[in-house]
Amino acid sequence: MESNEKTTSPSSYILEFSRAGFALWVWSGVIRCHDGPVLYFLGAALTLLQADPCYVVYKMLVKYKWAAGFSVLLWVVLMAITWGVICKNSQP
Repeated sequence: MESNEKTTSPSSYILEFSRAGFALWVWSGVIRCHDGPVLYFLGAALTLLQADPCYVVYKMLVKYKWAAGFSVLLWVVLMAITWGVICKNSQP
């Protein structure tokens, strides 16, 4: 009798985290940029891109009750850091 439960290997998590590389590339643009409209566009993109690694963290910790709350909290913290840097860089 086969189990319907999927087992995920640690190497698949590494592949899923590799998608976060694009978010790191956008972060490098945010740090160097000082143009308001471009910063706001990059911030919106980062807000969406950072949700993917948080979802991977959720999938890694799904067996714990607090996994969903932790991944949402991580996304909110990353979002706060992102918009803090954007507000700092957009000031003259």
